[in-house]
This record gives sequence, structure tokens and C-alpha cells, in this order.
Amino acid sequence: MTSTIFPTSRETILSLFTPELQAKRMQPDARTADLFLLLHGMLITHVQLDDFAPSHARFVERLALEGAEEREWIMMALINIGALFEYGRHDGALRYATANAALGGNNSSSIETRITAVVNRTDGLRINDGPSDDKSMEVDEDTPRTQQPHSPELSHSFNLALNLTFGTLSYVLRNPWRKANEYTHSSLNPYTTIILTFLGTLMKHPAEMALLERAIPWDDLANFFNTIPRSIIQFEMEHVPKTLTQGCSAMAEDWCMRGTDWMRRAYDRGFWKAGDGGEVEVLDTSEETAEALSDGIIEDDEVESNRPNTVKLRWVRCFRTAQQLVRAVEGLQFDRVEKRWSVEGRLREKVEMWKDIERREREEGEARRMRVRKWDDDMEVDEEEETEDYEEEEDSYDEDDSEQVRELKVRSIRTPITSWS
Repeated sequence: MTSTIFPTSRETILSLFTPELQAKRMQPDARTADLFLLLHGMLITHVQLDDFAPSHARFVERLALEGAEEREWIMMALINIGALFEYGRHDGALRYATANAALGGNNSSSIETRITAVVNRTDGLRINDGPSDDKSMEVDEDTPRTQQPHSPELSHSFNLALNLTFGTLSYVLRNPWRKANEYTHSSLNPYTTIILTFLGTLMKHPAEMALLERAIPWDDLANFFNTIPRSIIQFEMEHVPKTLTQGCSAMAEDWCMRGTDWMRRAYDRGFWKAGDGGEVEVLDTSEETAEALSDGIIEDDEVESNRPNTVKLRWVRCFRTAQQLVRAVEGLQFDRVEKRWSVEGRLREKVEMWKDIERREREEGEARRMRVRKWDDDMEVDEEEETEDYEEEEDSYDEDDSEQVRELKVRSIRTPITSWS
């Protein structure tokens, strides 16, 4: 996902996802970071994908219970975006759609045909596991994209990456504020600003929009945008900046987005200033103790001033990306008088249709689980009845019974009664 390629990185990272380590991360006491690595291990290795949904649910539950540090939220956002690009695979749908858009859309290829066919046929994304060799880890793949045959469906792992990225976004949009500890100010979660910056960068092209729009939580987005402070909205509407970063200084997440391939054109010239910070400083800043806040890039005498400034910068980024989405997405509306966002028109119809599809899929999945559960219960009942019959037969014997009484009991158990005289 970086503009500078590291050829051996795909091989090296596999050491994080050995079967032993993945099994350990599935234990009941696994923490947030363990579950996050577990999920990405499944996506990278294409192993145990059937366990992805329950593991994802556990991950979101852990997020609610434990939370995460700011640096962890930043890394989770960037790694999730890496999953959307399928970790640099040359046959990744989003990666190629982005590259084709960067060339002006003149490079007609089968990927555009595939995306258009899928969206037109279902008005959504149909998922297929694809051929078995498509699931393998392509470490040294040098075959050009245009020379590869393509399936008419999107990969199952890409759909799971969408669920992970935007499912987490939905949780964050509903819980946008976080505190490092009781001694600090509340701050907006940087996961939101990173994903919104990503969307604002990619939503300019229809092919990319078709790949992402069903997974985006549009209602949660509109509700979140409606919490942007009025002072920020008024100032931005009066000055109308031309770019996402015009007149702004770098936030912690900007230093970590720097160098990613999809962000190469997002920053204004001169945006980066020497000595202002860096990715290493961001990752070295721990929130585990109150004393850690004075280390690294944040100084004691700047805590009071920097924290509110960070919140303001993040609100500005959210507003600017919101306006980019309004211009790019038909149906996401902004009322300039009421200063409110809403989901209307064709987008509202799509959202309702997708909700209905998801509801039916959940009901069908639940019905399948119920059938399996009923089958298991029936099998258990049969086994219990056999055991009870055997126990009754054993209990019918008494040490005090005479030999004749015992024979009569055995005969009454084993001889069926056909009629009464």
C-alpha cells in the first residue's frame, strides 16, 4: 500500500500468522490487538474464513470493553485500508480501479467490465469464493493485470475486508469520542478521520464508488456529520478551501498516512515541515499512563493547547471530506441553510434495499443454523433415549429379587405386548 515497494514484505509478514499463533489468538481471553491480528491473518492466508464473522463480532465487543490507544486506532485504520487493497495483490479490484482512474480511465480493462456487470446485475456486490488458486498467497506475482483472466464476481476475502473496515467505522461513528485516561481531554477518534480521508480521495471515480458504496454506513455517516460544530461549518463555508489540507497543520494520523500510495496527491506543497513530528514519534507515544503523555511529541506545557487544537483539526478534516462526498455521491445531501446532512433519493433507495438484502441473508443464515441445531438435538435425544432404555433395563434388577422374579422382569421388558385378553 506504500508508494515505495518492499518486495519481501509479503513473505516476511506471514511469520505473524502461523497456525500456532492464530490458534492462541482465538482463545477466550484474547484481547483487542490479538483479535485484530487474527482477523487479518485470516484475510492474508485465506485460512479459517468461516470463523471470520464470529471473530469479528468478538473484536467489536472487545473494542467496546477495552478500547484502544490512539496509535492503535491509527494503525488499525491504515491496515484495514491495506486489506481493502488486498495487501497489494496485483489482481485486487480496488487497487486496479484506483490505478486505472489515475491514468484518466483510458485503460479499458476487464476489471471495469467486472465491476459494472456485478453492480448492474445486483445493484450490490455478489460474493464468490472464486477458484482455489485465487485464494492462495501470491507473494511474487509479476504477471501484468491485463494478462490475467478474471472472474465475473468479487472475491470473498474482499467482502470480508469491507465488513471489517466499515463495520469498525460504524462503531466509531456511534462512539466518536475517546479519552486516554481521566487526566486528559476527550478527542475525536483518528480512525474516523483516516477512513473519511480515504473515502474523500477515492470517491471521485465511479468504479471505486461501485466497489465500496454498499459497505459504507451512510446513515451513521450523516448522523455523525450532523454533530460537526456550527462554528467549524460556518468558517469553512465562508472560506471554501480548495483541498483537504489547505491552511492546516499535520495531525498524528497524517504522519502515518504519509507515504501511502493512495494519499500521494492529497497534501498541499509545503504541508510537511521539518521537526513537526513523524510516524515513529506517533507510534512511540503511549497512553498507558498519565506520565506517558509528556513523552515524545507532546510536551507538558502544550497538553492544554494541543488537545483542543487536534479536535478542531479533525473536525475540519471531517467537514471537508463530508463535502467531497456530497459532491461525489448522488443522494448524500447537505442543507446549507439548516447545515445538516441527510441520505435521500436514489441513495436512500439503495440503502433500504441493501438493508432488506442483509435482513433476508441473516434470516436465511439463522434458518440454516436452526436446521443444523434441530438435527443435532434430534441426534442427542435418540442417544439419550437409548441410554435411558438401557438404564431402565439395568435398574429393573434388584439384588433381593429371586431368580424367578428376575426372569419375569426381563421377559416383561423384552417381550412386546400385542393385545390384552
